[in-house]
Amino acid sequence: MTVTLEEVPSSDHRQPERDLRSGQKRWQVTYHRLRFSQELPGQPRIDYDSAAPSAPVPAVAMGYHGLRNNGFGFWLGPDNQILELVAFDQFLVRCLQDVPSDRRQQAAATLVFPTAADAIASLIDDTVGILPATAIHEGDTWMRDRQVARPVPLHISNKYTLRQNTAGLSDVEIQGTISAPVPHGSINPPNRDVSVAVRGGKSQGTCVLDRLTGLPVETRIEQTLEMTARMPDGTEFDQHKTMLTTIKSLSGTDSAPPGPGTTASPAGPPPRMALGTAQPSSATDARK
Repeated sequence: MTVTLEEVPSSDHRQPERDLRSGQKRWQVTYHRLRFSQELPGQPRIDYDSAAPSAPVPAVAMGYHGLRNNGFGFWLGPDNQILELVAFDQFLVRCLQDVPSDRRQQAAATLVFPTAADAIASLIDDTVGILPATAIHEGDTWMRDRQVARPVPLHISNKYTLRQNTAGLSDVEIQGTISAPVPHGSINPPNRDVSVAVRGGKSQGTCVLDRLTGLPVETRIEQTLEMTARMPDGTEFDQHKTMLTTIKSLSGTDSAPPGPGTTASPAGPPPRMALGTAQPSSATDARK
């Protein structure tokens, strides 16, 4: 996926709606390719690649199939905090257009987020907008807690430490813990083939943030998660999951020029980034 700077409105008192946007930035998210694989005990392995999807698309991959060449926008405020989403409802409609009608409502429920920040964290990355305006000195720390409802309910608590400020960039260290959701414990969506109980986990990594745009320039974060999965036949197995997220900014020459009525991004890190997520996992200790 890529996140591209689309618009930086300039102050214009003749157009109040644009004047209100002064200092804000509009970004566009576009998904390019998705690969998905699933291997469960006693079940055939499932592989999906949006570049060459099989026919028919596996039911568990339907939610990913509608993401290719799809996207939405969002606004960041002058303080680089997330303000609102743009054309998100249309994005959801396109995501679900190939999902069978009898499964569409269930699939739609996985794409409903209480706030714009939750949507950005789940669909892009939770490092977008994490740098508060108060974090200006090396050694400053702050906390952020987040509840994740799907696909597995989680409570994530991260501690961020500002390690270094150089030339408009902030180097942030991330240390976090992952636990079962509070206060309900293990929760699983209805009609799910496999129920999952979270036993615990942790995250650690670093993120270089552009103080001007509020977006990560380079990130590497590794999360580990310990879970117990229960199959419909009562078989249980312990699962260790590792997720590695990497972000790398792309060359500014790869980005489209600003459209009419917009101003170019000020000099600084490239106004475009690409994100990749890998989720290798292994299951052991199967038991009845």
